[in-house]
Amino acid sequence: MTDYELAQIALSISEQIDFLWNFYVAACGILLGWLFSSKIEWNHDKQRAVTILFLMFAVVNLSAIYNAYSLLEAAMDSIQSNLEHNGDSFIKKFSDFRGIGSIGAAVVHLAADFFIYSLIRKSFIR
Repeated sequence: MTDYELAQIALSISEQIDFLWNFYVAACGILLGWLFSSKIEWNHDKQRAVTILFLMFAVVNLSAIYNAYSLLEAAMDSIQSNLEHNGDSFIKKFSDFRGIGSIGAAVVHLAADFFIYSLIRKSFIR
């Protein structure tokens, strides 16, 4: 595979990462807006159901984002390993792009998950 083909793959993975983050933020915003504007009487079963569904969504989304970042890192490592034979300045610059990485994404996601979880719990108390 050429460096440019690998770069195209990396860009596709990056687009997938952007989609997953945008989907997460939009879904959480909709959930919080619904919870805080709702006139629903939140009994224990409803609270538990909403909390469990959010946690399941967060885990699935975090897994997808982590895996996508891992793929991006692998693609960038492949590009960098090919650089020994290729002096293209674009590819050198491009291969330095890593985003926040899989570990950074996990930390940010988990911090957001904890914050949103606390807001969900707070919405039930009011």
